[in-house]
Amino acid sequence: MSLFKQLLIAICLFLVVAFSGSFMVSLESSRTQYVNQLRSHAQGALPKLGDGEHRVADHLDPRRLLPATADQGVAAGRFQADQLDEPV
Repeated sequence: MSLFKQLLIAICLFLVVAFSGSFMVSLESSRTQYVNQLRSHAQGALPKLGDGEHRVADHLDPRRLLPATADQGVAAGRFQADQLDEPV
């Protein structure tokens, strides 16, 4: 193999490694920024959901929520049967 071919292969290999490293760093940076943005949004919404006089948990009735959830599962095709037994 000639010196020219070796040099060409070395340059191509270096460029592939450099571009893939740059892509991985960019991908990790954007993922970190996206996670931070989601955390910030969740922290902003948290006081509205759980604090104060009105809480989401006060409006959720498990006796009405469970059949509605099961009906949605059947409608989406996740379950075969639509039968709920009353808790003992």
